[in-house]
Amino acid sequence: TRKDAQRTEKIIVTSWRHDMNQPKILIAVPLLDKVHTEFMASLMGLKRIGHTQVAVEINSLVYMARNRLALKAIEGGYDYILWIDSDMSFSSDTLVRLYEDIKDGRDYVTGIFFRRSFPTEPVVCKHILWGRNEETGMITREADAYLDYPRDSLFEVDGSGLGCTLVSVDLIKEVVKHFAMSAFEPLPAFGEDFSFCWRVKQLGKKMWCDSRVKVGHLGLFTYDEMAYFKQLKEGDL
Repeated sequence: TRKDAQRTEKIIVTSWRHDMNQPKILIAVPLLDKVHTEFMASLMGLKRIGHTQVAVEINSLVYMARNRLALKAIEGGYDYILWIDSDMSFSSDTLVRLYEDIKDGRDYVTGIFFRRSFPTEPVVCKHILWGRNEETGMITREADAYLDYPRDSLFEVDGSGLGCTLVSVDLIKEVVKHFAMSAFEPLPAFGEDFSFCWRVKQLGKKMWCDSRVKVGHLGLFTYDEMAYFKQLKEGDL
């Protein structure tokens, strides 16, 4: 009946109403064409908090996918974006841990993950520097991996990849406003992730890594902290 239909509609609207005391988080997945089975298993098992939704953007240009996902988060009134790449594996408490780190006023917290090749290394950086030599016009860049990062700790970094990173939407909006361009527009000789981090650094904002949040990078096998320290022990790095 019409009355039943109206009641059903009311129930649906109520179920999607956002509790202002809870965070609104967009899980954003930039995608080329396919995902790993391990990634899907991790995503399905991820514990959610507040009002959480998943958005996927398919584009061969990763920076375009990130910019469109960021726009969805801004237009949708989200508080945070959890960036997760489709070739990552992670534990069910990943979002809970990162939110515990960020909710007290931080804008950027990443888990610890590693380059998908040998010799592997952390995709978190002690230093990210970018500039242009005024005499030669040549681009100067530096991104030093944090090889001796503190284990099982929350520590400050100069930036990271965005494979498993929680970022406040306010920070993204501030980057867009200050630089008058899309947040993830790549700088020459930098990817979209380090370009974003360099801009965040220019704003004087701090970025953090929580090495208790351990993330695997999926390839022929999982490149993770265990593989990294095994490599160090065997003297391959």
